[in-house]
Amino acid sequence: MKKNEYLLIFVIGVFFLLNTLKAQNNTVNDNKKNETTKDIQFEWKIEGQIGVFTNGNAFFLNFGGPSIRIKKNKFTFSWVTAPSLRFLEDSPRTFIIPTVGTGPEIAYKKLAIGFPFFYNNAKNEWMPTAGLAYKF
Repeated sequence: MKKNEYLLIFVIGVFFLLNTLKAQNNTVNDNKKNETTKDIQFEWKIEGQIGVFTNGNAFFLNFGGPSIRIKKNKFTFSWVTAPSLRFLEDSPRTFIIPTVGTGPEIAYKKLAIGFPFFYNNAKNEWMPTAGLAYKF
């Protein structure tokens, strides 16, 4: 198996483990009938967001994507997939190129700080970036 296949199996395994922990974390309150309490929530979700990321050389405009999230109160830590447009003067290639990135994101309410990595086919390397995102 290749490295990417192992990574995919690992991510799917973590997702199912987190959902199992979520199901076991729910407790029934004796005073109120069938009431469940949740301190930490594990989710796999597609959110609407717009984000702006940069690596100092290129500029990325993100439109949201699927994520695996851990949520506690108003704070959220997630691993996101970021479908984006890359703006970079890189001749002979065009100025705007569609791309996708992946990486961690930390959010408080609707404002997030993200650190996705974007793959550059021309240079055959991953580009680390940082930026801000707003969730709808």
